[in-house]
Amino acid sequence: MMPELLQVIADRHALFLTDLGNAIEDEARVIVALPESQQSRRAFDAARTSLEEALLAPSAAVGWIAQLENRLRQGINGDKFRLYVRIGEVWIRACLSMLEQVSQLWDKVEGFSGEIDEVKNARARISDARKQLSAIQPQMAQWRKIAVRKPPEIDLALIERGAEQIRQGQFKTGEQILEEIRKRSSSK
Repeated sequence: MMPELLQVIADRHALFLTDLGNAIEDEARVIVALPESQQSRRAFDAARTSLEEALLAPSAAVGWIAQLENRLRQGINGDKFRLYVRIGEVWIRACLSMLEQVSQLWDKVEGFSGEIDEVKNARARISDARKQLSAIQPQMAQWRKIAVRKPPEIDLALIERGAEQIRQGQFKTGEQILEEIRKRSSSK
């Protein structure tokens, strides 16, 4: 079975953030190993570059959540719902981890230079991205509670009783019920 678009999007973003985090860790090790005269420039370059990439992820996650909400309104089965919740949680954790790594790079930059305004601006942007993620975390927590709930027991006697009522014509379709409601409201 082919994965659905929402699943692929979340998987790819989480994978990208993991790879980017690994690259940032590698770059941090390289920076420390450089001669002191080169560390500042290299740290600034790494911090600027990783900041722009890391800031794209939270807004993408917020957009993905909106798409998932639309999908839920249309209706999805429980297995897909649980999968989406799990993927969404992984993505949000990856976003938070990435923002923390980028923040640590800016801490290094601050230690190397006097570019206080740029460091303050970067920290403000990181803070805003964290707030974006914090705004969607309650929704994810609510979905998580639903996703881990045990499904109700299947009452076979109730199903059989319903099947018998259908066979005997003792049920009404949705259209029949709506027609009755219309008749009642028009007669008032």
